[in-house]
Amino acid sequence: MHRGAKARDNTGSVKIADHAGLFKWLLNDRAAIAFDGTSTPKRRAALKGVVRAWVSQAGA
Repeated sequence: MHRGAKARDNTGSVKIADHAGLFKWLLNDRAAIAFDGTSTPKRRAALKGVVRAWVSQAGA
């Protein structure tokens, strides 16, 4: 997940609650989502939530 081809400075850092620990933050505006092979309704809901949150902030 990222906010464009070039990294942005800290002034627009993405702030997303990731209670399931799905993100591995690479930079302030870039994250990888970790998949461990398990798929439960709770993990799917968490993934949907962080993706929605990311998309809503991606253009900010």
